[in-house]
Amino acid sequence: MNAALKIEEEREQKQEQKQERISPVTFTTDRTSSGATVYNVNRDYITHINVNLSPGCASPEAMDQMFKHIHATYSTPSLSVTRLPRTCEPPSDQITTTYVAVDPLYNSAILSIAEVRAMIDILQIMMVNPMLCSSQHLPETLVDLKRTMTLMELAIRAYRHTDLVHSLSRAISIGVEQCRGLLEELTLNLASYHHSLASAVLNLTRKYIWARAGQGSTMDALDSKLRKSHSSFAACLLALGCAAWPELKRGQLGKDTLDELAKFYVELEQESTSLRHIKVDAVIVQDHLGRDLPVPMIFCTSSQDFHVVIAGFCSGLAGDVLIQRGNYRILNAGDQVINPKDFGTLFKPGMAVTMSILFYEKVEERQDIEGYSCPRCQHVNSRCTGWVTCAKCNGSFKISPEESIVSPEIEQHADTDFIPNEISLFRKISISKYTPTSRPAEAAAASPAIANMAPSEPLKTENALSDGGVGDVVLDVDDIELDEANVVGMNANTADVGFGEETCGMPFYIREKGTTNYLTSNGCRRAEGTQIIVHPRKNDFEKSAQVFYIDSYGTLYHAASGLAVDIVDDVPCLRQLRPVSGRSNPWSHPLPEFSFINSQIRVKFLSDPAFPSCTDDLYPNGSWATKTFLLASNNEKDFHVHPISDFSRWIPTRDMEDSLSYDPKKRSEKTLRVLVERRTKDVGGARTSWEIVPK
Repeated sequence: MNAALKIEEEREQKQEQKQERISPVTFTTDRTSSGATVYNVNRDYITHINVNLSPGCASPEAMDQMFKHIHATYSTPSLSVTRLPRTCEPPSDQITTTYVAVDPLYNSAILSIAEVRAMIDILQIMMVNPMLCSSQHLPETLVDLKRTMTLMELAIRAYRHTDLVHSLSRAISIGVEQCRGLLEELTLNLASYHHSLASAVLNLTRKYIWARAGQGSTMDALDSKLRKSHSSFAACLLALGCAAWPELKRGQLGKDTLDELAKFYVELEQESTSLRHIKVDAVIVQDHLGRDLPVPMIFCTSSQDFHVVIAGFCSGLAGDVLIQRGNYRILNAGDQVINPKDFGTLFKPGMAVTMSILFYEKVEERQDIEGYSCPRCQHVNSRCTGWVTCAKCNGSFKISPEESIVSPEIEQHADTDFIPNEISLFRKISISKYTPTSRPAEAAAASPAIANMAPSEPLKTENALSDGGVGDVVLDVDDIELDEANVVGMNANTADVGFGEETCGMPFYIREKGTTNYLTSNGCRRAEGTQIIVHPRKNDFEKSAQVFYIDSYGTLYHAASGLAVDIVDDVPCLRQLRPVSGRSNPWSHPLPEFSFINSQIRVKFLSDPAFPSCTDDLYPNGSWATKTFLLASNNEKDFHVHPISDFSRWIPTRDMEDSLSYDPKKRSEKTLRVLVERRTKDVGGARTSWEIVPK
């Protein structure tokens, strides 16, 4: 018996040693179109699961079901266990933890904040000796900056399950990267003096050498820049103070998230007295009740974020049901409707806009009226174009000259949810007319897409595409009337459709406007590092290499290779998606966001695209983070491509480097050249105009 036990113990020890020698392998299905399944044919032993979910992808109830399904799935043996049972396999309950990352930029922002806080700690230790620092304000600046960083981390953790997390993470990540650069410069300045000078002569050096060498002015300049960085972070925190209500009052958030948000706002309120001098860049929105609402700029780059903030401001007030549904329009100083797609480019700090409530009305209701009836007091006013000021109640309203299509569902909402007495409080009202159809069969036959739908199946479209409104309109097939213009507008073969929700994930070609040149990969190659060029289409093989698509984050993809489009220095090239942990580097960093506006393909960087060894000052003074860039063809400027060896310092292992397929061949002909340039005009020019052609 003892001999048998001894043999069994030895066998178990050998098995444990064998398990320890097996190196961990990470599988990822992040940002794939339909996910993926990994079967481990050797054993069934999972230590961590990373689940990446985009905000707003499902309701909280659906999210709970997802988590239960994930736990159940990974708590049962895989196919390999069922078919090939092995006595050496550990039990399947060794799944230790499940992490949920709600946004690709969230983890990067959290790690960057932690690293900056650590750098501040090191600097504070170095500055215990007052002779190492000639700036009397710098220690105080570092204390303020560290306290602000703590609040920033608390804020981003509190908002990680909300609709605003993406914009917040992006704004914080860019600011933290700039702050990190200043701290590194400060560290180098302090370290150089600390290592080169003995303590006995530091005082004399400070007296006689620093004054001549300008070290004191350098420290003061860095202190001034860090102060500006602190002010930027403080403004972001105060902007979140404006956005407290929409998140705290939304019932679908979990208790833990609400507790974290409440904790953050308690801390922010305690800190706000020291931040009162900070100015928050905002767009001033005069709402439907005449109130001036400051919407912070960090929430104005996305129409979705803008809607969350506006809906929060108006929650519990007259008309909140209509606003939550998106039945409103944003107007510029000339009372022209601003398309939600243009919020990010048209909104500027201090800009004043107004809001009008949107109603729908059948054409028949006004056919026998000679003038325009005021929706508040029913007084009939003379017909005119543009906005009408009622002669009786002095309220403003506008009736759209175009006929808009509206569904019975919206009519039902207006009858059941809207309180009629509230309409007298609305400062501006837009009325969009529509004509009920009497020819549903002809309408369905006009479009193959509609003809294939069941009669009761709703067709979703976006108000922003049709009439400049905000929100979704559900169109029922039985209530659609199409004319010739509608059919052309629905044809998928029209050019210049743009990057938006309607093209997200759908293939298209990018053509240089006025030419037969298309954006493509160099030599139709599909390897990472391949240069993106323009080239005429000669055959089907070249045609397949000219297909691109874009995801909901604005990342541009090359369809044939499945790789994303990245910018290295100023050269577009193919890049594999890689996780971003800690500080961004040329090998692993957030990819740029692409947009198509006014015939321009604009580029927004989330990290510095310039290679550290680049001698050209492509993005002076951190302009990559503050300015907008675009793709331009036929460039006069030369460029440089980087072989795989240039990235070796950032690639985790030599084995990984050797196994990579990397193809940085250079095509330098001017007629094929496409580079990134600073945007100087609002519309495309001779070298900066493109067309988006659906596949």
